[in-house]
Amino acid sequence: MRFSLRNQILRDAKILARRLTEMSDLVFAADAETMMAIAPEIQVRMLESLARFEIEAFERMRAVAAPRSPEAAAQDLRREEALQTTLRQAIYLGDRQVAQRPLHHVAAHLGLELDERDEDWSALAYEATKVLLDKSQERSRRQQGIYEQPTLFFRRAVRTAGITPREDRTAPAEITVAPAAFASDAVIDAPVAPAPASFATDDRADAPKASAAAEAPTVSDQPQDDAAEEEPSAAVLSLRNSTSLSQAIVPAGFDLPHGYDEETWQKARVAARPPCILVDRKLLSEESRAALDKQRGITVTESIELYFELLSWGYRAPFNKHQKRKGIPEKLKTASVEERLCEDHKSKRRLALAFWPAVLGDEPVDEIHVDEVNDALEYFRRLPTNHSKSEKDREKYTVMELIEKADAAQVQLERDIAAAKASGASSEEIDKKRLDGEKARITVTTYIKHGRVLRGVGEMLMDMQLIDQNPFSICTWSNDDEKDLKSTEGQRKREAWDDRVYDLWGSPIFQEPLEDIGDPLFWAPLIARHQGMRMEEILQLGPEDFGTDKGIP
Repeated sequence: MRFSLRNQILRDAKILARRLTEMSDLVFAADAETMMAIAPEIQVRMLESLARFEIEAFERMRAVAAPRSPEAAAQDLRREEALQTTLRQAIYLGDRQVAQRPLHHVAAHLGLELDERDEDWSALAYEATKVLLDKSQERSRRQQGIYEQPTLFFRRAVRTAGITPREDRTAPAEITVAPAAFASDAVIDAPVAPAPASFATDDRADAPKASAAAEAPTVSDQPQDDAAEEEPSAAVLSLRNSTSLSQAIVPAGFDLPHGYDEETWQKARVAARPPCILVDRKLLSEESRAALDKQRGITVTESIELYFELLSWGYRAPFNKHQKRKGIPEKLKTASVEERLCEDHKSKRRLALAFWPAVLGDEPVDEIHVDEVNDALEYFRRLPTNHSKSEKDREKYTVMELIEKADAAQVQLERDIAAAKASGASSEEIDKKRLDGEKARITVTTYIKHGRVLRGVGEMLMDMQLIDQNPFSICTWSNDDEKDLKSTEGQRKREAWDDRVYDLWGSPIFQEPLEDIGDPLFWAPLIARHQGMRMEEILQLGPEDFGTDKGIP
């Protein structure tokens, strides 16, 4: 195809031709995608989702189900046995119809379209039939209380028993982060990271050792928990990028893939997304270097400290690219982080360290759920305007105590106002009581400014590949969001004029002759008093905004 560029300047024509070529490539690529076979990654995603949906639905139903009789339990097992017989028969006969409806249901849930005329449909349906058989067998085992491994909570409790929080934070070597698609062996065996190729088989490789230990006639005096922890540490010595010396992290909202425990899954994530630390570590404090040396598990406090320390050295987002070294005066190179920061960053750092760890907990960022961040943002909106701005106030109250005090004062104010109304107080008295007792909260501008600090922290951690999911990604506000918030900010009860209005009328501007007949200091209060308009509206009025009624302005 040929397009007229409608341009005689060679340089501009080259740019335009390149852009049109790129656009046509995209069009042809999109058309090819609609015509191509079901991609392997789509097949893997659908099959994993099919298994996950079925098992999660089963576990949810079992969790909320009422107690059942032995007869009903036996009937459920017989039903599963009949289903397994049917699925085996389908595999034996090559019948793909048994997987048709489940696959279409999963495709609809994932927003995909399946064409049974596709050449890969038969293979996909065959694999789905095997997944359905595996799922039925797994349900049979779980109905009888047979699980492949102890619960997540039990394993984490055993693993962390006897370890202090400080020890949990220490970790060797460099750290990395990985996405959530680790359920298939293909990811682990990928040529990108050959070292972790045995992650998916670690459990099977260790199984004979465990059984041999169980059959041994002698019993070790060492607790079983300690022995279990020695096994990973031996493997760690042979793997440079192992994560077993650091606390295993399960990212919030992620499902533990089938066949993995927390440690092997973390190894896979680390192998898939190694840390991308493109800053000069020599400039950083020991605490920040230790945080960067973690493979997973950087905490909220460590993240905030690292973020502002990098800002103090002149680094800016994005952090996944090399940056030119900024010129720092010699006297500031040995100064503290706060001394190197500008005043705006000082206040942001101070409030971030005082508030976010207190509300979210000083937990690994990966383990924080988005819902927790939403709750924290709502709580942050209630912060008083005088949130320990002076050093004396900061020593006296924490940020959380200031919010609690303001909330308590607001509750007491509402009680006092209700009592005043019941006793027949006038609207002027009510307004004065509200004005004197109201505890002002931070403005929308302040709220957004400090909320965006978390967004910057999360983006830094994702750029450096130190986390697998960013719970702070919601800390962003568009212009429309800001306008909506500010519209609610102005919805405060307007004060009724009391006797103080006579003080206003007695002021010189109303008692002495005007030098300028159009003086806004004279007219604006009069319009506000008699028309009820807001000052910002009144002061924007021009002569063309006024009309006449029977010749009277």
